[in-house]
Amino acid sequence: MQIVPPDFSGLRQALAEGWAMANATRGVSIAYAAIFTLAGLAIVGSLLALGLTPFVVAAAGAFMLVGPAILAGFFGIARTYEAGKRPGFGSVIAGFTAAAPAVWALALVCAETPAGHLDEVRRAGCAALAAGGERVDLRAALEALVERYGVTRVRIDSGGALAGAMLRAGLVHEVSVLVQPVLVGGESPGSFYRAPDLRAFDGVVRLRLDGVEPLEDGVVLLLYEVARG
Repeated sequence: MQIVPPDFSGLRQALAEGWAMANATRGVSIAYAAIFTLAGLAIVGSLLALGLTPFVVAAAGAFMLVGPAILAGFFGIARTYEAGKRPGFGSVIAGFTAAAPAVWALALVCAETPAGHLDEVRRAGCAALAAGGERVDLRAALEALVERYGVTRVRIDSGGALAGAMLRAGLVHEVSVLVQPVLVGGESPGSFYRAPDLRAFDGVVRLRLDGVEPLEDGVVLLLYEVARG
């Protein structure tokens, strides 16, 4: 792939062509977009009705992750239009069928990932991104996501192990924390993320408060920026 710096003339042409295609396919395009819009409203409405307001932000972010998959349907509509045919929902299905596996999921693997596991990844319809030798090199994986797929932001909603590995590697820029107004006692030690115990205070991940957003039912969303240096 050759990267070409954008210019205003090319941008105007792309916008004009896109607008013409949108007008020519407005019926099926609007109907297709309405399906996901209504689905999103239904999810948010259900959470609000159940009193799960704090989860609306997380649900909205998760719903946005399906954006690349949604675009597959629009690409199918565009290909049908460019072929001189009238697009319909069959074009949407064709777009999903022709979509690359990476649209659905991308598995991070390393050079020593067993061949059997790679076969399972492929059978599941996922693309595999190799980064690292004995284990996945998270920094190399993120760089590959930028170079190959144009990724500009990665959101991590995972367990403590991956969060800990990313934090200790210095790959996290922002941290969001939801504080619930409840107290839980016990004797088991707890930690915000899983990682090897520190032997020096230098390894502590320092945060800088960037925002505080009070939510319903006493829940507070804390936004932190990871301090550098």
